[in-house]
Amino acid sequence: MGKVNSVSNGVWADNGTGPKPVNGGEWVSGASLVPPSQSVPPAGETISTIDYDWSTCTLNGWDDQVKVQLLLKSGSNTLTYDVSSSKQGTANLASKGFPANCTIYFQMKVGTIETGLYEPPYITEDQIQVYY
Repeated sequence: MGKVNSVSNGVWADNGTGPKPVNGGEWVSGASLVPPSQSVPPAGETISTIDYDWSTCTLNGWDDQVKVQLLLKSGSNTLTYDVSSSKQGTANLASKGFPANCTIYFQMKVGTIETGLYEPPYITEDQIQVYY
């Protein structure tokens, strides 16, 4: 993934199976990505940046219809961040104040019409590094 951010005082990483939508027009989540038990951020720590990678994917010709976002959840708080334009990159969330001890999902949506998809796109594996 990316280089370690020198202003960060902590980091956690996880990877999982990405989303595999079978219908269009709706957000579908992949596996939940969480801090490993040995890397749980202390209470009160917030996310600075997230290095993400969803390049292990098969779009099956749906490229211009695919939207991908990160969905962050902490208790009843949620935040989304669009990562459609780049399969690898860094999401700068320092100004959001979102808790570093959270669950993150990659989500995929194909088009706007809610119908079954022929040879749908999918993300085989996704990964993140969360800096706080």
